Amino acid sequence: MTAVMATADISAKGENMGNSGKTTLDSQARESAAGNSAALLDRITALVPAAIASIFLFGPRSLLVMAVAVASSVLSELAARKLWKKRGAGGLNAAVDGLLLALVLPVSIPWLIAALGGILTAAARRLTVRRGKILFCPAVAADLLLALLFPAAMSGWSRPFLYLHPEEAAAFVQPSELLRQSAETVRFPGPFQLLVGVRAGGLGETCILALLGGGIYLIARRRIDDGRERDNRF
Repeated sequence: MTAVMATADISAKGENMGNSGKTTLDSQARESAAGNSAALLDRITALVPAAIASIFLFGPRSLLVMAVAVASSVLSELAARKLWKKRGAGGLNAAVDGLLLALVLPVSIPWLIAALGGILTAAARRLTVRRGKILFCPAVAADLLLALLFPAAMSGWSRPFLYLHPEEAAAFVQPSELLRQSAETVRFPGPFQLLVGVRAGGLGETCILALLGGGIYLIARRRIDDGRERDNRF
């Protein structure tokens, strides 16, 4: 009888330890997911200044390009996760990738190409994941593929504030044309213009102040590794 009671007591303790271990693992998983979501939200927040600057510099159409790229990337990622039955913060990952892609696109890009770019970011994420790590940025992969497929559309860099002059809205600077012009006839932007983004380029590439603001935010949030922690290990 005593042996039976002892066995039952050991079994109960084992079950409690198992439940406790499971609860601990579930708690750690939730904390990890919350940390990943916070990191992704910080990345989105860091891109907001560049996004706002692009609307100011290139007009309301830049908002359309960003919305299409982000929506396409998120919907494609969610569809892929449902197909492969995976969980996680896929929507936020896709939103970051879609916004990153949109900010390197010209404002004149057709919205169908922007939508295709969002789909390509989701595809690149699926194809470049190895052992839980992404080999390279999906937005960069999508940008390269779009440049190969649509070189003319991807190199149509519009000048800032053209939306204020509809009669000139069709004008843009082709890199090949810019190279053909002589240095005497080309008016390059000055330091202040470079800082505030008054030059031709991608939606989020031109305003240096906005990019610096996003970088400072990430440093303040300790989302950028300065390498000192790695150096101290060796």
